[in-house]
Amino acid sequence: MEQAKYIFLSLLFCSCIYADDEALESLGEMEVYTPIYAGEEDNIISFQDSYPLKKPGKIYVYGSYLFVNEQQIGIHIINNENPAELEYVVFFRLPGNVDMAVRGNYLYADHVGDLVAINISDLRKPVVSTRIEGIYSYAVMMPPEPGYFECIDRARKHLMIGWEKKIVENPECYW
Repeated sequence: MEQAKYIFLSLLFCSCIYADDEALESLGEMEVYTPIYAGEEDNIISFQDSYPLKKPGKIYVYGSYLFVNEQQIGIHIINNENPAELEYVVFFRLPGNVDMAVRGNYLYADHVGDLVAINISDLRKPVVSTRIEGIYSYAVMMPPEPGYFECIDRARKHLMIGWEKKIVENPECYW
């Protein structure tokens, strides 16, 4: 009886392995996550008027200021002297930014595979002082939600900086 149970379980597990190739090839059009790659314009760091947070990430406290990461887009500098009335000071546009650190008067941040040092002694007039190119290797980011997605093209010369939803014919990757 015990042997019959193991044979039955083995057959059951083997039946789960079969995949109909025709069914896999004919998914049709689906709305899936597709990779966003950094372009030449993303290598430019700019300092702009700040705006209300949309997709906040990490927070760093620097004196009476908050440095808040806008995921994959840049860093907001917010005056927190009066927490009841936050003042958005400036926005550092750093495409692909995920992390930051501050030491002395310098903000260190990742930017499309590079490490940049920004002199923040005058927060209203920041200056990029150093850039070390290609310090961060290609990082694989999974889509925000499980399911089918457009595969990442590792042959592209620019790094992937995020995901967006698009209609794709027969997506090949699944997570």
